[in-house]
Amino acid sequence: MEEFILSHCLEENFMQAKLTQTFVSNVSPSDKLLRIRDTYTKGLVLFVNTGGKKTYFIDFRRSNGKRADYKIGDATRITVAEARDITSKFLAAIDRGEDPTEPDVAAVTLGGFIKDIYEPWILEHRKSGKSSLAMIKLNFEHLYDTPLDQVSVALIEQWRSKKKKDKGVKSSSLNRMVTALKAAVNWAVKRGIIESNPLAKLESLSEKDLSKKTRYLTEDERLRLMTALNDREKEIKQKRESHNEWLKERGLETFPCIKEGDFADHLKPLILLALSTGIRRNSLLSLEWGDINFNERTIFVRADVDKTEKERYVPL
Repeated sequence: MEEFILSHCLEENFMQAKLTQTFVSNVSPSDKLLRIRDTYTKGLVLFVNTGGKKTYFIDFRRSNGKRADYKIGDATRITVAEARDITSKFLAAIDRGEDPTEPDVAAVTLGGFIKDIYEPWILEHRKSGKSSLAMIKLNFEHLYDTPLDQVSVALIEQWRSKKKKDKGVKSSSLNRMVTALKAAVNWAVKRGIIESNPLAKLESLSEKDLSKKTRYLTEDERLRLMTALNDREKEIKQKRESHNEWLKERGLETFPCIKEGDFADHLKPLILLALSTGIRRNSLLSLEWGDINFNERTIFVRADVDKTEKERYVPL
């Protein structure tokens, strides 16, 4: 369940009715958000948006006096009776001075937090969200049933030691995996889901593997690579010509000829750019013609396609 403040965000039509299954099924959407207050159970409200989606909410007043709407769920999956029961228990908790909108920490597992709470946020607000989630799931799914506040330093150290010993994973890679998990848990702390990060004292591994010298292609390797690329280009062009001849003989439409000096496809220019500029693959594949300045002989790498999320110019 989630808390929503809708009253001042959208234009609404208001009405009151005794909610029944028949009424909920038959109510039609209007050109504005429709708020239908149940006359039988105080606080229960049915919202019907302009697209026809129907959702139960609880209209309640917080301890500071402000009104808020608390989402119960999809009205096509929750019966009126169930919605009334949830509303009554919710408002009873409010009367006792409790805050039912606060998450039950004991019930929040790592998996539940990642899938239900963290995933929607990171996919919307972080460009790297999808890869971060994939990294967490791939490496820490075995801990998904563990309560979020009990994902301890000891558990991660055991996992890290096993990864390093059994599979020879580099320290730098292990640090990236743990950083993704720690960032998620830190996010939970900032949102008040847990009081503190149980992994705060986990130290990063020494990344000695990063001190290795960067290896470049030797001149012989570069020549062999270029020879292979040129042979591939020649083969593609020959196959195009041969296929066009076959099409001509049958009176069929031919493919455009590859002109002298033109590339057969994207592979050779992509490799040439990578070798000459050092631009990462994703940034290269995201280049547009507007990013290339032939007069200044530069490539503009946009922030939205660069790993550092900073724009920069690279000389050609």
